[in-house]
Amino acid sequence: MKTITPREQRMLDMLTAAADAGQVCPTNDALCATLGMNSVGAPPQIMNKLVARGLIKVERFKQSRIVTIVATGKTTAGKRGDPHHSEEAARNVPAHRLGDEEAIAFKRDLEDWIVRTGSARVRLSLEAMGHTSAVQNALAARNPCRDTAEAFRAAMRRFPKGLPALKKGWLRTTDKRETPEPMMRADELDARRGEAERRHRIHEQKCLQDHRRKYGSAPFGKPLDRMVV
Repeated sequence: MKTITPREQRMLDMLTAAADAGQVCPTNDALCATLGMNSVGAPPQIMNKLVARGLIKVERFKQSRIVTIVATGKTTAGKRGDPHHSEEAARNVPAHRLGDEEAIAFKRDLEDWIVRTGSARVRLSLEAMGHTSAVQNALAARNPCRDTAEAFRAAMRRFPKGLPALKKGWLRTTDKRETPEPMMRADELDARRGEAERRHRIHEQKCLQDHRRKYGSAPFGKPLDRMVV
């Protein structure tokens, strides 16, 4: 066994003196002030080392702690209250399982949310999470020929404080809490992705051309000795 350090010996002496006098266990602040520590988290660490060496035994409670000196068998004064949260046994709380009626109601709310928002990003996210049936039912229930005037009146009823902008029959508002977005078809989504990839390739080619024009056949990236500040 490793030899006890001077700081551990001083803490053991303080705990032994408190147990012999029948006093309560010194607080972390008192231990810090006596031992010259900067953090109140250091005394519990040293106390745990003394417990690991078998020199003391510690009973922790929510408002107190009682230390027993193994060599003498004496304990510090204190009230044995409720056990400390770190020593409480983990409770096995059963998870809530949805019943049939709750699952059906949840699915209907999910489908209604997809219809109201009409967001392609939300649709792809839900499909990735496995809610494909809900997405298909929502798309089947959605009316693509929505009347613009009816949508405008519904928007004014839902957002009376602001005039929402109408785009493709679907509403786009500045309300961050609920911002409907236009539903994009699969071909429109693919076209946007292709356009983004094309612009990215053009940008890479321009960067490579600028690099070759400045540095010739040097590896891509500015060399430190030739970098212009």
